[in-house]
Amino acid sequence: METESYNREVIIAWQVLEYIKQSEPEDFSYLNVDWLARKYKVTPSYLSKAFKKEFDFLLGDFIKRVRIMHGARLLVKKKKLSIRKISEILDFGDSNSFIRAFKEVYGITPETYRVIAVIVPKIQRQTRKYRLEKEKRIKEKTEKTTAPA
Repeated sequence: METESYNREVIIAWQVLEYIKQSEPEDFSYLNVDWLARKYKVTPSYLSKAFKKEFDFLLGDFIKRVRIMHGARLLVKKKKLSIRKISEILDFGDSNSFIRAFKEVYGITPETYRVIAVIVPKIQRQTRKYRLEKEKRIKEKTEKTTAPA
């Protein structure tokens, strides 16, 4: 009987984890511990304990992190979306709450993240292109000087 209860906890914890991971940004307007508990027909306390026991992570914190990860994706993929709009989509009370939560996870502001995520790859591509062109010029120069006359 105890094994059956443990197996049920494990199954529910994994189902909840997968459900949250597959969620869309708009889902966070309702997605919380209470809603998930109703969905899986258990109490919020049972669900929280099962999740913590299986993953050693608080369910509420996991939901928050996934929300922030969605925010990070939106910052990069939807460059024209304002921080305020992203915080609305992810159902943060206001943009300051989103900024604070984002800094807790990434250690930088959403705006800084957006700049880094957009500019750094461009710089890397330009640097790679410059390096390849330089190597090509050096190779051509070397071939000219070592070519028989």
